[in-house]
Amino acid sequence: KVLEYPSLSKGQYHVLGKFNFKPAKEETNCTFSVKCKDTQLLEYVRLILIDCSQPEREPANLALAETDWEMISTLKQKKLSFCPNGDDKGYAISLEMITPFNLEEGQMTLEVTSDDESLELNQTELVEPLEYIDKFVPNKYALVFKEQLYVADSVSTSIHVGLKRAEGLQQYLAKNGHTITGGPALVTVPNDNGNAREVPETPVIEEIKPGQPLILQVHDNDQLLFETRGINQVSIPHITFRGNQGLKSADELPEADRSITETKHKYTLSCYFDDRLFEESKKFLPQTQHLYWKMRLYSSDTVAVVRNSDQIDRVSKLKKSWEETESGRQERARLSRRKYELLQKQQQGEALTNDEQDILNQPRVRRRDLQQTDGKKGGDKKQTGKGGAKDAKKDDGEDLDVTVDRTLPDLSKHKNSSIREYINHFSRDR
Repeated sequence: KVLEYPSLSKGQYHVLGKFNFKPAKEETNCTFSVKCKDTQLLEYVRLILIDCSQPEREPANLALAETDWEMISTLKQKKLSFCPNGDDKGYAISLEMITPFNLEEGQMTLEVTSDDESLELNQTELVEPLEYIDKFVPNKYALVFKEQLYVADSVSTSIHVGLKRAEGLQQYLAKNGHTITGGPALVTVPNDNGNAREVPETPVIEEIKPGQPLILQVHDNDQLLFETRGINQVSIPHITFRGNQGLKSADELPEADRSITETKHKYTLSCYFDDRLFEESKKFLPQTQHLYWKMRLYSSDTVAVVRNSDQIDRVSKLKKSWEETESGRQERARLSRRKYELLQKQQQGEALTNDEQDILNQPRVRRRDLQQTDGKKGGDKKQTGKGGAKDAKKDDGEDLDVTVDRTLPDLSKHKNSSIREYINHFSRDR
């Protein structure tokens, strides 16, 4: 089989092809080898063998059942024996590579020899690969992204996620989309304050050093199907997603049948930083600036990727309940967030407009201040209604000087450092 590949950029993941075969007799011997004019390129190619009779959530190794795939070196021939498997579903081969340099279009040759002349190698047609690029935003969960996957029927899929640091990528994507065109020319981008600055039309993309640990997970109805880890990049060479045609949801089945009956699938693809090794992923720091993730997805049929908004919807519902019980809270939170962004902008040396400066100078409204104001209003009404004219005379519009005398222990009588620090703290003028 001749496998052609397009021009690939440095570090780009590519699936050369997928094939299926079904051995007809016991102990069918097969020899696999991959050939290419550039033998150095073969060091970055993986040939993966999949037992299709295993459950889709656990693609099995041909030699050891505890692992997921059998990966063989393409620099040497690999001889294996196959037997007809469960339901005669056969086996599959996937050939993938990640090049450490820019690569022009070319071709490789996959050779399979067998002692069974009737053995056929059928190629799986792959649709155009999907590619998604987005910026990483630090959060308390160290979450890179969380997407939902929808398929119409059983789909064989390969997924790769890579992480890069890119300067000027946001402006570049807004201008050109995902297609890299043009040279190192500069494009003028206006700042919020009206000043112009220049960013490279082709973004400056560099490796992240030291490498950061990534975790890629696949869930079905909140149950973990598969998890894999990597440094700066992580991939799932093969996984099969099943469609929902003719299936019922778990709520539509009796409780006794839910564990033994296939129900409707709800696949979720999540990627996280391992926050035990990369604690900075939860904070806005120089290490987390200009980080972008790119996901490439190869499949035998269309796979719809939709951002998972379940958590966002739950948080929005919670915030809405807060607003109902405390009117104006949402607007105060929005103003507080805006002031924080302007403060960050000012600390980075950028000039603020007059309107932005007015927002930044607004006094902070605390919740306890509002509670005290409400308490005074309630107290005035209660006093006027209950005390009559006698209490009403006291409220003649004059401001009352309310001071509270604080009696603190004598500092000279204590030697414990914690107590002395406590007294010193509360003795200061407020």
